[in-house]
Amino acid sequence: MKNASYDGSAGIRAGGPISWAVVRKVLAAILAPLALIPTSVAQEIYAESDAIFFSDTLPVSSLLDGLQGENFTPGEASFVHARAASGFRWKWLDVAAIVRYDYVTSYSPSASTIIFSERNNLDLPDGTFDLSLDINRAFAYGGRIGARHSFFDDRLSVGVFGSVLSTSQLLNGSTEGSLELLNNGADIAGVVQVDYVYDRDLIFDREVDAPSGIGVAFDIEAALQITEKLRADVKVEDLWSRIWWDDAPRTVLDATTDTVDRDDNGLLIVRPFLQGQNSFEDVTTRYSARTRASLNYQITERWSLSQDIFNLGDTFLTTSYVDFAIAKDLSVGAEVEWTTGGYGVSMSWKKLSLNLVTDDIEFDDANYLKASLSASFAF
Repeated sequence: MKNASYDGSAGIRAGGPISWAVVRKVLAAILAPLALIPTSVAQEIYAESDAIFFSDTLPVSSLLDGLQGENFTPGEASFVHARAASGFRWKWLDVAAIVRYDYVTSYSPSASTIIFSERNNLDLPDGTFDLSLDINRAFAYGGRIGARHSFFDDRLSVGVFGSVLSTSQLLNGSTEGSLELLNNGADIAGVVQVDYVYDRDLIFDREVDAPSGIGVAFDIEAALQITEKLRADVKVEDLWSRIWWDDAPRTVLDATTDTVDRDDNGLLIVRPFLQGQNSFEDVTTRYSARTRASLNYQITERWSLSQDIFNLGDTFLTTSYVDFAIAKDLSVGAEVEWTTGGYGVSMSWKKLSLNLVTDDIEFDDANYLKASLSASFAF
């Protein structure tokens, strides 16, 4: 079914991939007004990277190892976001080359139990299992252009950024239904619907050509100096995004055991039934938006406190920070993430800064890991 677009769920709607001309017009319309506004931002080159791993189900090591491992808790969400950028800032302009990897999945606790058991060859107990699951994964690289400007005597700062990306490693879709296991798994009853697009067929193991795509994503950030000592910051990444894939493999199927008949002797016969379609389509997916909001209070010239909230879907991570300025160009900090029990440290020296947070110093046991590193040089 060519020239269709896919929104990451079970629905199909008419339409085709957006053209490069439209992408350029959108970027120009957003950035053009800011190009006319003077600013005093110093010119500099920079490099930065950040990554966040979270799962209420599995350690980070299991997420990176095909969900295999020993530590498991039935949960509802896992995600990985890793991004690196290198570029320059000049006056109002911010231009960078970027590379990113995004993996977001939400599921029912029983669906996570089935997946973990299958990946680790474990037996499932009798019972009824909700099979709800949504997944979204993509790797991308490309360019980012943005603009920053200050208003009201520099009390308010606003930045808008747009990225154009070349994408790969497609996996996007959902499952719904339920499964009942009886007699130690000998009897199975249930209904399941699957609708997903991918670069590797996980169900029928058919050979397919991995699709490639073109993506666009927009971020926005703002900082407000409320009082001399109190500042508020907000950043929304992937506020609006689309990825257009060409000839993406797609599978839609329905499976049920609720097909009952009787033989000539009147005995009940249950025959599982499977129907669906494998196809190649032009599809559209999107990134999951992430929001971070924080408040910073400058207690003294050396000490400051911050409170931060991060949101993705139904997941909220709340972090408290304390920073101490040892010298003019050197500061250190400590933080606690209350949802996961994570703790970490940060350091900033001149134009170099780093941060590391985890809920367990043993990597094989950590369900939360956040790391960032950045450096810049003014000229």
